[in-house]
Amino acid sequence: GWIADLVDAPWWTRTLRMVGLVVLGFALWCGVAGPDDPGTNPVFGLVYVVLWVGLVPGSLLLGPVVKALSPLRTLHLGLSRMLPTSRRDGWWSLPGWVGRWPAAAGLVAFAWVELIAPGGTTLPVLAAWFAGYAVVVLAGAVLFGPTWFARADPFEAYSTLVAHLSPWSRDHRGRLEVLSPLHHLSRV
Repeated sequence: GWIADLVDAPWWTRTLRMVGLVVLGFALWCGVAGPDDPGTNPVFGLVYVVLWVGLVPGSLLLGPVVKALSPLRTLHLGLSRMLPTSRRDGWWSLPGWVGRWPAAAGLVAFAWVELIAPGGTTLPVLAAWFAGYAVVVLAGAVLFGPTWFARADPFEAYSTLVAHLSPWSRDHRGRLEVLSPLHHLSRV
């Protein structure tokens, strides 16, 4: 009960959002002011180790961590408050046939940058990928509402998928519950 009270508390949500924005600010600062050297610039470790590799154990232990920490969700929340109330859930409904294909394409694109792209460990390539990622995800969220994140943000979709292997879940009423790991994998 006390864990659910903590996780569902508005101040906790705001704190996690602020952490996400601080990490984004640090990454941007390192990307702009830091050297283009994977050995000395922490942005490469932040992206390829903390985000990409850390996403799996973080989601296994804590649930969908990217959804909670996503600075793009926080930026969208701020943007949506400037929109008319009738448009805060997007301008259009996202067609069902879209599924999670945008997120899958984003995961393939990120893996390509990491493993295959010439210069995948250079700041210009990494910055270009993340700029495109941010534009696509934020523009889609403005057009289709917050459901776009679950369908198109590659890191959130991957984190949510892995979180289905964790012992933490929500029941049909939205209450936090602890299950044996893998139990709610069938909900995918």
